[in-house]
Amino acid sequence: MNLLLSIRPFIDPIDPVFNVHQYWWVLLVPVCFFISMTWKALRAPDLSTYWRQVLIMTGQGVLGIVGLAAGLLIVVRWVLPLIAA
Repeated sequence: MNLLLSIRPFIDPIDPVFNVHQYWWVLLVPVCFFISMTWKALRAPDLSTYWRQVLIMTGQGVLGIVGLAAGLLIVVRWVLPLIAA
């Protein structure tokens, strides 16, 4: 009974034994790639350039998220301390 009570998938969704929390960013490229594959398979007007469109959309997604992370880092590290001071 105690073992069953220790399973909390919505509170601790990633098992800390494998230390995945440090490397969550590695999953960004595969997630963007598979989302792009699905989106372009449904929305592309012509499938002759399917893989090219998937790679372009994957790059756009990765660069967009990296840009958002960099912008948030700038705001949190430099702008907010200036406002608070």
